[in-house]
Amino acid sequence: MKQFGRIAVSGSISLYNDTTPQSGPYVHVNMVLKQLKMEGFVYGRWKHKNEESLLRLMAWMKEGKLKCSEHITTGFENMSAAFIGMLKGDNIGKAIVKV
Repeated sequence: MKQFGRIAVSGSISLYNDTTPQSGPYVHVNMVLKQLKMEGFVYGRWKHKNEESLLRLMAWMKEGKLKCSEHITTGFENMSAAFIGMLKGDNIGKAIVKV
């Protein structure tokens, strides 16, 4: 993260079936030293800017300013395991099943 960076927190699918209560975010020393800002993100608040945002995000992807992580599982037969893994938080980034 860059100095004064922002961390958007959205969704918590890995916690849907979690039986252990979460204690909250861990304040890492780099968050303090780099003076980062962490904020919850709710899609509905920004829905009116959807088209503008998509155009900006696509431009950033083309320019290499934004990177996307993907967790790819190969094979239709592994789809159930991939889905369960996504619910458990086993993936980093977008969960994809390649058939």
